[in-house]
Amino acid sequence: MKIHTLDDLKKVGPSVALGVFKTFSFRTDLLKYMKEFRNRRSGDRETKSFPCGPCSGTGMMHEHPRSVDVLHPSSFGPYGCQQRLWFDLYGTVEEISIHDPELLLIFDVGHQLHDMLQTYAERMYGDKFEREVRAKDDEGLISGSADGRWTFPEMRVVMEIKSINRKGFEGLSKPKTEHMWQAMTYSYLLDIPFTLFVYICKDTSQIVEYHEPFNEEVWAEVTAFINSVLDCPDEEGPGAINAMGKVVNKFTCKGCGYSHGCKFSQFSPPRRRKTR
Repeated sequence: MKIHTLDDLKKVGPSVALGVFKTFSFRTDLLKYMKEFRNRRSGDRETKSFPCGPCSGTGMMHEHPRSVDVLHPSSFGPYGCQQRLWFDLYGTVEEISIHDPELLLIFDVGHQLHDMLQTYAERMYGDKFEREVRAKDDEGLISGSADGRWTFPEMRVVMEIKSINRKGFEGLSKPKTEHMWQAMTYSYLLDIPFTLFVYICKDTSQIVEYHEPFNEEVWAEVTAFINSVLDCPDEEGPGAINAMGKVVNKFTCKGCGYSHGCKFSQFSPPRRRKTR
C-alpha cells in the first residue's frame, strides 16, 4: 500500500491510513539510534564524519532575510493578526525586530534543537529524509519551509518540529491549534498526506510525537483567514484582528516587527523616566 498524496489518503480512508501512518515513529527510531550510535566507548578509535546540514559543507552558517511580498505559514493561526499578514504581503511598513536579548537567545536554542533533530534524521534515514523543504502555492502568495520530509515506499510524511518549555510540554495532549494551521498549509502545498509533530522539551529533552493526517477542516479555516486579508477593501489593511474577529492583545503587538508603523497596534512602549 502506498499513501503519498492527498488523493491516496482519500482512497484508503482515514482509519486505514492512520493505521499505516502509525507504523512509523521518529521518536522510536531516534531513541534506538541514540542508543546505538551516540554512546561513545573508550575502545572505539574510529572517527565518524557527518555532513554539516546548516552550512551545506562550507563551514559557515548564513542567516537569510525573511521573504517579503508573501504570506508566511508561521504567521497563520486562530490568534494570528490579519494586519501582520497584510504588511507581509504588501510591504507598506518595514519589519523591524524588537525582541529582548533573552528572547533572542531562547529563539536560538529552539533553532539549535531543530537543527539537532534534523541532523539526526539525515543520519538515520539518509536520502529518505530532506530538511527545510520549500513550500509555495501556484500564485506565489504563500511561501515557507517545512522542517523536513520523509519519503518511504509506503508513505510520505511532513516533519514539524516544535521546541517548548517544561510547563507547556507537560500540558500537551495534541498539537497546538496554531501549529496545526501551519502544518496543514505545508501538507497541502506539498501534497503530502501525513504530518508528524515532534515536540521537544527544552528543559528535559523529552520528546513526544503526534501523528496527524491532512485535516480539511483546519485547511478551510486557514484559507478563510487568508481570504479575509486578500479580500479586505480598506487600503490600509483589515486591522489588528485575529481569525475569530477579535482585536489582538498588546502582547501580540509587542512582539510584532511592524508595531512601530502600525496605527492599529495595541502596544505602547513604556515612557522613560526623567533623570536629574
